[in-house]
Amino acid sequence: MNDTPSIRGVGARIPRLEARGKLTGRAEYTDDLSRPGMLYGAILGSPYAHARILSYDTKAAMEVPGVKVVITGADYPDMPMGCMIKDEHLLAKDKVRYTGQPVAAVAAIDAKTARRAARLIDINYEPLPEVMTIDEAMAQDATILHEGLSDYIKIFEAEFSGNVLSHQVLIEGDVKSAWDQCDVIVEDIYETQPQSHAYLEPCAALAEVDDAGKVTIWSGHQSINRVQANVAEALGLSMSKVRAMTPRVGGAFGGKMEATVQPIAAALAIKTGKPVKVVLSRDDDFQMIRSRHGARIRMATGATKDGKILAREAELFYDAGAYADDSAAVLGFGLLMARGPYNIPNVRAEGHCVYTNKLRAAGFRGFGNPQVTFAGESQIDELADKLGMDPIEFRLKNAMRNGDKQFGGHTVEVCGLAECLENVREQSDWATKRGASASRGKASGIGVSAFSHVCGLLSTGAIARLAEDGSVVLSTGAVDNGQGSDTALAQICAEALQVDVGMVNFVAPDSDTSPYNWGTGASRITYMVGRAVRDAANEVRDKILKAASIMLEAGEADLELVPGGKVQIKGTDVSVGFFDVSMFSLFGAGGPIIGQSTFLYDGEPFDPKRTAMTGFPFANLGVYLFGAHAIEVEVDETTGKTDVARAWLAHDVGKAINPSAVEGQIQGGFAQGLGYALFEELVWDGGRMVNPSFMDYKIPGAHEVPYEIHPIIVENPEPTGPFGARGIGEPGLVGVAPAIANAIFNATDIRLRSLPLTPEKVLTAMMDEDPSERPVRSVGAASVSALNTSPEAKQSAGDAAAGGSAPSGMPTNEVMEKAGSNRPTGATQSISPFASVFVEGLKEAGVSIVAALPESLLASIYLACERDNEIRYIPVSNEADLPGIVAGAYLSGKKAVMIMENSGLRQALEPIARYAYCHAMPMVMVMCYRGDLGEKNWWGHNHAQTMEPILDALRIPWRTVRKVEDIKSSIKKAIDHADSSQWPVALVMSGDCVEMTGYGKD
Repeated sequence: MNDTPSIRGVGARIPRLEARGKLTGRAEYTDDLSRPGMLYGAILGSPYAHARILSYDTKAAMEVPGVKVVITGADYPDMPMGCMIKDEHLLAKDKVRYTGQPVAAVAAIDAKTARRAARLIDINYEPLPEVMTIDEAMAQDATILHEGLSDYIKIFEAEFSGNVLSHQVLIEGDVKSAWDQCDVIVEDIYETQPQSHAYLEPCAALAEVDDAGKVTIWSGHQSINRVQANVAEALGLSMSKVRAMTPRVGGAFGGKMEATVQPIAAALAIKTGKPVKVVLSRDDDFQMIRSRHGARIRMATGATKDGKILAREAELFYDAGAYADDSAAVLGFGLLMARGPYNIPNVRAEGHCVYTNKLRAAGFRGFGNPQVTFAGESQIDELADKLGMDPIEFRLKNAMRNGDKQFGGHTVEVCGLAECLENVREQSDWATKRGASASRGKASGIGVSAFSHVCGLLSTGAIARLAEDGSVVLSTGAVDNGQGSDTALAQICAEALQVDVGMVNFVAPDSDTSPYNWGTGASRITYMVGRAVRDAANEVRDKILKAASIMLEAGEADLELVPGGKVQIKGTDVSVGFFDVSMFSLFGAGGPIIGQSTFLYDGEPFDPKRTAMTGFPFANLGVYLFGAHAIEVEVDETTGKTDVARAWLAHDVGKAINPSAVEGQIQGGFAQGLGYALFEELVWDGGRMVNPSFMDYKIPGAHEVPYEIHPIIVENPEPTGPFGARGIGEPGLVGVAPAIANAIFNATDIRLRSLPLTPEKVLTAMMDEDPSERPVRSVGAASVSALNTSPEAKQSAGDAAAGGSAPSGMPTNEVMEKAGSNRPTGATQSISPFASVFVEGLKEAGVSIVAALPESLLASIYLACERDNEIRYIPVSNEADLPGIVAGAYLSGKKAVMIMENSGLRQALEPIARYAYCHAMPMVMVMCYRGDLGEKNWWGHNHAQTMEPILDALRIPWRTVRKVEDIKSSIKKAIDHADSSQWPVALVMSGDCVEMTGYGKD
């Protein structure tokens, strides 16, 4: 790979063209723009997820000083818009279908006035039943959200019914018969969550109308041509009356492909005759725009005992939210990716995209692929586990190779999947890391995923022109959303013409002057627009050679371009520069030198004889991308928190146009995928989104993203790509979640099938799991046999305890008997109400042994245990023996707790906690207080100052109980947690409970 910048551009690690402007703050985004006499717009969102609009009252809003206009859906005729199904309006008409849906808008002299006026608009609603889940949407008696679905215009042969806006089926081979040939079949249900696009720049638009009635719109988006089409469609305008331009864009990831606020800004500008700027607040952007599709996927995969995958069946349910947007395409692509990057001869993939009363869902980095890949790659690991095969070897055995057919019938000429898998295996030290280990309460593991994607679809174009001074003007319709496509396209042009990148003037997209491009999405810019740029530049090259042949009196075949913008006679030093060629052409012969290229993706079409397709929305797409991820994690066995330690991310990009930019895309995709895997999730309470801000919606920060991210560029040139290049925008995200889930399984033997993989889910799974099925895991100096809780190991440990020989750190039964001879002393001979409830809680939790320090003032609890005769009370003289006694009891098949009270607490807490921490023994503490946390008891102890900092420092979960009646449930939760842990130790403290134990202050 070329690490030295070349004069030609391709393969050079050059800085991004726009980098300096962004770093210095000179780059302009939509909110930085201003026009003379500009007004400000504000949008009112619906307070209901589903309601009928009965009436509008805008009088109070119009009376606010500075307000110029108020518009509602009632002001506009029925002109629905939508890229797949025409089901959405400029502003809600007749009904609202999600909380936050725009219902009215205001233009005023400043943003504050506009927002205040918008809140004064009085809309009378009739609430309707909400449909918030896939199950509710598909129920037989479901409330229908779009009663006119059958009448909507659809741009594809859609199958639909009820709340299902798109039903699609893809079939290859004979799945039903193939099951009989499978020795192992894995089947399960996987769920993924809605994810916010979380771009840094909220949606914004500035619209202005000229004297001829033409609307010019500046906005951060992904396609000037989609903005132009959407505004024209929503307002009933001719496209000749709409001009779309873009300043810099602060991220999009799919959320800004279709209309955001541009039609509303345009409507306000037309109504007022003034420029109007609309900028959403972060909360409004969260609730009004788009999310990733939440999904439920039922999948079954079968293989022979020698590891050959024979069959897969997948049923996908994607939650489209309130409007169709591009959901049918997202579902279709998810189905196409359901086979995974493997040669599986028998596949059936069925999909349902359903309307709900959630925020509309749309394309998001990966475009339906991350959901199905999470299911598929989790299942590949499950199959490998059942077959006793290494997960990478299993994948390699079934991986696609050069010349294989993809699902749908495309021939994949170049497939670097095996090379990607080999790279992550070698560079991650896979074999060593697969022997998962635990250290100081953390289990580590490594997981892998493999995946495919596409980068070729729809239409694009490019125009290149030789300027008067010999430089090159390059115009495309491609919008750079921050991924660096302007730079990559300039490098391709420079390579074709053998000039320095600095000689290429990349023109900002403008729908009035730029050639058509469908949009920045689907990882298509480098491949699709890059091809058009290459071909346009080649046409310029040919015209340059033609003009130079006249000037040099040589045949065109005898000429060549040489670096620096020159044409030279081969084998000589006779040359002419581009400046001279341009002047000759402009004023001597031939005219301006311009090259252009436009095309619709022209790859191999789907093969209906191989793959039966029903309701599928694509006519053609292809050029497949392949990659593999190996990700190492550490799982805190006490809290369930998963930290990603390292990642190795291999991608076959064909040819890296700018290796630094490619690595940045891989790293960025990984970081966004990490958030998707571990904690990002939009949450609704009924019809209301409860976390529409970065305060409540967590995205990865510096602490979550590991320092060690190793992007691995694999180059197998794509025959049809510009200089061999393919796309890279999305694949970096696609494989992250399954690799992390597989790593968690490697670390803990916990298989999670629902995203995000939160600490709560991990901990709950660990608590629910049968401890007898947990494997042996090393925890440093601790004995492996002490940690193995299989039935055989339990029996062995019990025998060892009975025979006086126990693993290191564990007292024998003899020690337990000796300790049991110490009776607690105390003034009371009665059983306190607390002691009764406490012991009842222990019994209900199945506890059979209580170990306590003899100096503890726990005589009342001792009496309650003795009277009950079901719980053995063991006073222990040495606090260091407490955890060993409890652990020994557990390994002997019994449940035990250790308890302390104030007099022994300060001396015993820290050494016991550290003992358990260093030996990877999870602990749960229940502390009972009489008063507030900061209140000193009658001994002068302040628990908030002595206990809780230690517990927090050691990452030991604790809960506070202030009421006697709450002690039972708290004990049960603690014991349930402890009972499912690898080394279950529950520490229950009676704390500041002197009255409870039968003593008085005196």
